[in-house]
Amino acid sequence: MAHLPGLAISGKLDGALEAARTLGAAVRGPYGEHSAAAGDVHQISNAVSTGKSERQLLTRLAATATLLLTDEQAARELLWRDRRSLVE
Repeated sequence: MAHLPGLAISGKLDGALEAARTLGAAVRGPYGEHSAAAGDVHQISNAVSTGKSERQLLTRLAATATLLLTDEQAARELLWRDRRSLVE
């Protein structure tokens, strides 16, 4: 699960989730397939696991999580600096 309010408020969520999909992730709402995001919480998992080793799957998922969380942190810092009234 990833809580991504900074990306949502800043309007950068769609691009970040598309980048995660490009890395092979499935992005869903917190209740799994066909659920919408609730409270900017998203479930991140591997989209395809057939033919991949456990190490490959974990490496890809870790890279995806790192990408999303780095983008989220940058979005929060930007919001705090430039649009503080939205996050206070």
